[in-house]
Amino acid sequence: MIEREPIDGVVIPTEPGARSLVGDDAWRLLFEDRGLLLTWTKAPHSTGDAWGTALRGTSALSQQLGAVLSQAGGAVDASSGLLCRLELPTGSTLRDLVPAVGGGYRGLVRDSRGINGHARLHVHTGRAAAGVGFAPLLGLLAVQVGTEMLARHQQERKLTYIAESVAALRQAREDDMEARLGSVEAALGEASAAMLDRVSIPSSIGLGAARTNLREVKERTLMWLERWEEAARQLPDTGGVDTGRMQDILAAGGPRDDHRQFPHRIAMLYRALTLDSRALVVTGAEAALENGDHSLPHLHEELARGLQRNAAIQDRLKQLMWDLAAPPITYTFPWEGSEAMALDRMLSSMANGISRLPEAPALLTERNRQVLELVRRPDGEVRVLAPRAA
Repeated sequence: MIEREPIDGVVIPTEPGARSLVGDDAWRLLFEDRGLLLTWTKAPHSTGDAWGTALRGTSALSQQLGAVLSQAGGAVDASSGLLCRLELPTGSTLRDLVPAVGGGYRGLVRDSRGINGHARLHVHTGRAAAGVGFAPLLGLLAVQVGTEMLARHQQERKLTYIAESVAALRQAREDDMEARLGSVEAALGEASAAMLDRVSIPSSIGLGAARTNLREVKERTLMWLERWEEAARQLPDTGGVDTGRMQDILAAGGPRDDHRQFPHRIAMLYRALTLDSRALVVTGAEAALENGDHSLPHLHEELARGLQRNAAIQDRLKQLMWDLAAPPITYTFPWEGSEAMALDRMLSSMANGISRLPEAPALLTERNRQVLELVRRPDGEVRVLAPRAA
């Protein structure tokens, strides 16, 4: 009996129907970004913080990992659990996501610590669930996880920056719109978990209704943005702006007292853009699986357009805040002085808060490839690990 040469990793072609390849072809697939790399080591006692909830052994992600690892045969000793590392050519989508959620790139790239050039790699081909190629399926799931890691992390920090910049954010609120955004966020979280568990999103989650709510909130906040921009274009190049006029601008066509809702409306606009970017990825991944278009480059092209539109709106939002903060607030009567100064401070602080760029989680290599680390237990349970520091 001829013993099979041990291998150090598996390369899975991203192109469905790729022929069986061996030897240097595995390295060529990686070099040309046409392959997904899976490597593994024995799981240490301490593996770092987990991200999200554990996935059952029956989950789609666990089953696809198990199927790929099983082909490695004796090279894999899973008796005590495995620390698996996926490296995927999906970094461009995550890079497009950063400006769409108003985040920053600092921290996004991690040190490589990848596989060395002497490693023995095996090319895995075959089909996964519902006839989908292993690489496209794992790629879609990994993009989904990376999107949630990045967007949730930066959304939380950006909203904190905005809240820290002005105490008024905790005062005037529009509870109906806030509740609708909360329901959207909950539905997106459940939909993302369902994709990892069963490669589909049950209708019971209500993602369709949540997206309708999100679209309505986003359209309302964009209407405010357009009104603010139109008014900002009419501000004088020199001199100041009267307190009452600025309050009317911030009220966006409503009663003057509505200017007190301005900080909260800005936060809602930012949150709607971020949730919309997350929704684009989760619904795009589901559609790719349902429609039989399993090409990762095609998914990136489809997502890029929507993400770039949201990134452009994020830029408009930043520019608006600096345009409003630029002219000093003037007043006529002495008793208007304190209100004018408070308005001036609020606009300056919000411009600074909306422009701050949260540090990103370390998800990419220097070659723009996404990295996902997870632990697979002997019973098939999978825990995705939180990105370690860059």
